Amino acid sequence: MALEHHTSIITLSSLGNYSTAAALLRPLMEAGACAYWLVYACPPERLTMILGGQRDTPTLPKMLQALSKVKGLDGVDALARMLPRQGRYLDSYTHGGMSQLGERDWKTPFSLERALHTVMVADMFAVAATAVATVIYEAPDLFEYLGERRDQIRQEIITTRGHAVPQTPWNAFPQAPYG
Repeated sequence: MALEHHTSIITLSSLGNYSTAAALLRPLMEAGACAYWLVYACPPERLTMILGGQRDTPTLPKMLQALSKVKGLDGVDALARMLPRQGRYLDSYTHGGMSQLGERDWKTPFSLERALHTVMVADMFAVAATAVATVIYEAPDLFEYLGERRDQIRQEIITTRGHAVPQTPWNAFPQAPYG
């Protein structure tokens, strides 16, 4: 689902439909978080119930809370702390809030800077979501590529936005607890 959302964001952005593209950022992030939760925190009996339609996945805050207890998943705590403040715009975009309207008027679409931000955030979420596949499958080439892509996105953010982005090592993810 995360890759489908990412493809849709890129396609919509290329067509100039920036509002709709930005509205998919939160579902993209949630799909990635859900993938990690399914691999690292979902007990097998709950997964059976989810697959059988008897239960649903938890909310994003509950997934992040469960994932923050997994040793070796760097960045989960930072994401959980960031979302209530800096990530609030994602909720507004997804639910038709006013933040999109405040950034433009009826004649002017999103600025180029905002459009680039949407695509870069989508790329970051897609890299993170795809990286969980390296836990499920033996894919060292994919893992190496994702690390390089993450570093490229980091450099794009520094170059285009002028924001400092800490450089963190690209480490292998812990093994899934349920095999």
